[in-house]
Amino acid sequence: MVEGKYYYYDHKEKDLCIKSEEDIYEMLLNGVYEGSHSCDEMIPPFKKAINKYNNWSEYIEILCKYIKKGALKRFGNSLFLDDKSEKDLMKELLWFNSDYNKDSFCRYTSAKSFFLSLEGKFRLSSSEAMNDELETKVINDYDNLKLTSDYLASHLYNGFFMCFSADTRCDKLFNWYMYGDRARGVCFEIEPNDSENKECFFAPVVYITKKKDNDRHDLLSFLNDLVGWNIDGKYKFELRNWHFWKFFFKYDFYKEEEEIRLLIIQKKDGKFERSEEYGGVYQYIERDLNELPFTINRVVLGPKCTSNQLLKHYIYDRLSTYCLEKSEICGYR
Repeated sequence: MVEGKYYYYDHKEKDLCIKSEEDIYEMLLNGVYEGSHSCDEMIPPFKKAINKYNNWSEYIEILCKYIKKGALKRFGNSLFLDDKSEKDLMKELLWFNSDYNKDSFCRYTSAKSFFLSLEGKFRLSSSEAMNDELETKVINDYDNLKLTSDYLASHLYNGFFMCFSADTRCDKLFNWYMYGDRARGVCFEIEPNDSENKECFFAPVVYITKKKDNDRHDLLSFLNDLVGWNIDGKYKFELRNWHFWKFFFKYDFYKEEEEIRLLIIQKKDGKFERSEEYGGVYQYIERDLNELPFTINRVVLGPKCTSNQLLKHYIYDRLSTYCLEKSEICGYR
């Protein structure tokens, strides 16, 4: 770097080229993947090392399914799974202790936001727009995982998400008050579908108890041990996609929300806006319904929703298949 600018020697051009910080990050990330190679010979010592940790037997059983020929990569002293295997592994781990229905989720919003969404403006926001100021900070309690937050990918990619709840939270007074415009809004249920977009990811939030001692037996503790294990005397395991996983852990103060998130990762910044509620700036992106990996199959109008007829006509014109209902909650004021 010279005078705040990055220079890179291009062998094809045989000259120095100016590169942005993001370009350098991407080159370094790509260099790891391009320079890595399958290391099937490391599978036996890897499994031997992790099987010593009997207290993680259930998680280890899941992990071992993904440590297979062709999936384990090595670069220098680092071992990691190929991109698809890591995402499949983490999706299974995130869902492991959840009893949520995987086929139906619900989301509360204001009537105005729902109108705008059906116009092709479903909004996904950055973590700064959430009601938890400790978003992505839970891992600071875990020494090994704390280092993963400094991976280059976390500086290169932006995460935007839409928050849902388990379908058992549909038409619940707490959710109406907190997220449904104080019961004047709507709750819509969605059916997730498989998406070919590798930057989209559906998973439940894993709630972590905040303790001051080391007596933890949660998923983050397992992952913290995993990335700290010494394999065959000199290798460490890495989770290369921590820019995904950091969004799926929160303290259990929020566990009543039974939250499930749709996350979209992209390199580009979103649009910027100031949050009137939290007093800070956040980013957001907007997507058409047909660009998102779900379909709406039910809409519930809030106990105090005053736009019933308008909403009915509006929804009739824009959703081909749905069930429209009024909240069963009576007497709310």
